[in-house]
Order: sequence, then C-alpha cells, then structure tokens
Amino acid sequence: MADAIKAKRLDLKLTKVELAKILEVSPLTISTWENINKQPVPRMMKKIIVWLGYVPHLDVDMSTLGGQLYIYRCKHGLTQKDIAIELQIDRWAVTKVEKGIEIETNHINKLRRLIGFDLHNQRSKK
Repeated sequence: MADAIKAKRLDLKLTKVELAKILEVSPLTISTWENINKQPVPRMMKKIIVWLGYVPHLDVDMSTLGGQLYIYRCKHGLTQKDIAIELQIDRWAVTKVEKGIEIETNHINKLRRLIGFDLHNQRSKK
C-alpha cells in the first residue's frame, strides 16, 4: 500500500501536503503511510482506492472470511462498527472474524451474505 501511494504521488508530482489535502488527512499521516509503511485504516481506504484508481495489493488472506471482510470494508470505507450496525450484530463479532476467531453461526451467515451480495453486484456490473 505504501509503495502504491508514494509511487502515484511522485508520478503526479504532488507533495505530501497536497496529497494530504486531496485525501483530507494530515501530511503527517501521509508520511506515516509512506515512511513507516503503516496501513491506512479501512475507512480511509475507499478514498485511497478511488484516488489510486485501483485496489492495491493488501497483505490479507483472501481464502478466509476475515480477509474477505477486511477487503470489503476497505473497498467501501467502512469501520467494523458500521458493519455491525448494518447487520445488527455485535461489533466484537466483526473484530473476531477478521482475527480468525470463531463466532456464532448466524453472525457468520450474515457476514457471508453481505460479502456475497457485494461480489454478485460486482459481477453483474462488468
């Protein structure tokens, strides 16, 4: 992620201050992403993805529900709390899924339906 942000910023000849204004974050945040390689929080990812024009590689295991859920949140700029409210489940259930900890089956089914619905919509738009 850091490499993708920095490469595009440099390609567009933007300063960290200019990019910070575009993404509505502080220049220090841009430096943290680029220099410390700290991953942006999912709620910021939607803006970054739109700015980049693509979804950069994220070090996430897409074979797991937790990995798929994390990517879904990034693409949509959602927090764990947003997902929990939308699905009317405990926020900690979302956290646990992303960490690979087992949760109640009905929560898992709700999360799968949410992600599956999104994937179905993406296919139909192509």
